[in-house]
Amino acid sequence: MFTEDVYDRIDGYFQKDNKKASVEIKGRNKQYESFDTHLMECSKYDAMIKDMEEKKLDSAFYACFFGDDTLYMYNIKKIKDNSTIERRRCPRCTSANAGWCWKDCYMIDKSIATIFRKANDKWIKSEN
Repeated sequence: MFTEDVYDRIDGYFQKDNKKASVEIKGRNKQYESFDTHLMECSKYDAMIKDMEEKKLDSAFYACFFGDDTLYMYNIKKIKDNSTIERRRCPRCTSANAGWCWKDCYMIDKSIATIFRKANDKWIKSEN
């Protein structure tokens, strides 16, 4: 189930086998896939952790799509211990063209991602 408000801090919720989770989805330019780290705003991470605890979710995921055929799925519980924090110039918000500002971001080691590649309209888990 996707959230509907453009300003919602979480993009969606799902349930499978009595396990409940949330997901934040980002579309990234294909060129950034090759970087050693992928970024996530610290405030987004904090909001996801808070939401997971308040709603008693089993997990939360940060889904980064690179182009139309590659997905890096990060378990939120692994991000903090596998990242450094850097101050980065980022869009003030992605839902509107509101300029730029400096934000603290987790630089997530992409080795902790579960990677999926799309082939023949199916998403297939690939080896890291």
